[in-house]
Amino acid sequence: MGDYSDGDLSSSGSPERKRKASTPPPKEQSIAPALKEALVSSRKKEEKLAPPVHPDLVPVWEEIVTGGLEVAERDALIEGLPRIENCPFLKPSKLNTELAKTIGPVLTRRENQVSRKQTQLAAWLLGVAKLLSVFISANVEADKEYVNTLGAVSC
Repeated sequence: MGDYSDGDLSSSGSPERKRKASTPPPKEQSIAPALKEALVSSRKKEEKLAPPVHPDLVPVWEEIVTGGLEVAERDALIEGLPRIENCPFLKPSKLNTELAKTIGPVLTRRENQVSRKQTQLAAWLLGVAKLLSVFISANVEADKEYVNTLGAVSC
């Protein structure tokens, strides 16, 4: 067999590898301030706020959002918004009474809750549609911002 006394053949013993290990790594190039700011700002999303609403609306909305509405009050508001004649798809579905008997009380209650939520959503859309119709029929250029906003929230 051959004579290996010239040096160690292991990877750690190689003279070339020992030189590379003792060489400090190259100095990292620092990031340009504009690039660094772009990286940081891409993670920080500032919340865009709309202009303030009329101050008299704030306590009314706060009370509704935090405390909710009584069922009777909510139902009265919904009743005040009749369905739109040419939008039959906004009518929430009703649970078939024969089917309700077979699925049991838990699923029946859930289905009724879904129907109530659909009724509330339909009432909201009806209110938005009513306002949109008023703006569109007025055909006033200054109202374009309002029409765009109402159209966006109805999606």
